[in-house]
Amino acid sequence: MFRFKPLHEKGLTKLFVGGMHGDECEHTAPLLNMLAEKVRDEGEYCGEIVIIPCLIRRGAYVSVLRHEYYERAEGRRLLSLVRELKPSFYFELHAYGINALSRLTAEDRLEREGAPPLVEICECVLIGSVSPILRREFGKEDFCLTIELPKWRLDAINACDRVVGCVLDILTAGLHACTREDILRFLRRRYPAQLSEAERLFKTLHDAYYDAY
Repeated sequence: MFRFKPLHEKGLTKLFVGGMHGDECEHTAPLLNMLAEKVRDEGEYCGEIVIIPCLIRRGAYVSVLRHEYYERAEGRRLLSLVRELKPSFYFELHAYGINALSRLTAEDRLEREGAPPLVEICECVLIGSVSPILRREFGKEDFCLTIELPKWRLDAINACDRVVGCVLDILTAGLHACTREDILRFLRRRYPAQLSEAERLFKTLHDAYYDAY
């Protein structure tokens, strides 16, 4: 775990987590280690930065959309981190195989799995809302984002740099953002069509969830 405290007042906290289940650690750790180096080398960002390259190094694959996940050691650790840190920004990195692409982006994913479909933002990198089970741990105005990395492109020399560059750009914007609107402004400017669709899908779940309170 990397923890970078701000030079001045504490303010908000940002949590970046990878290696959620299965073998994802080997794909998320290198990228999140790069992010930690960026924070260390380039100076102060907005808020306290906490980076967990691997929540679990290798374990069973249990979907974060299922309650069972949060009963396992890795899920309990995640809940403990969120409750302790109370982050205003939360980025969750996963890695998926090419055979899972159609399932993750299927129009009926909300009905089948309880979460809206993910949206391809660049280089087969997908973004979307975090698990509704975890989202209840955050406030309505907190910024939470799931990012899915394409394993097969990370393993390809001619595509890996583009994938890493795309994801690091998003995470770096998260480092700099001081408000939810800051990161959304960056994403809307960089990926207007994709963000429009992602926000539409997120709003459907977000409003329904919080209206239920």
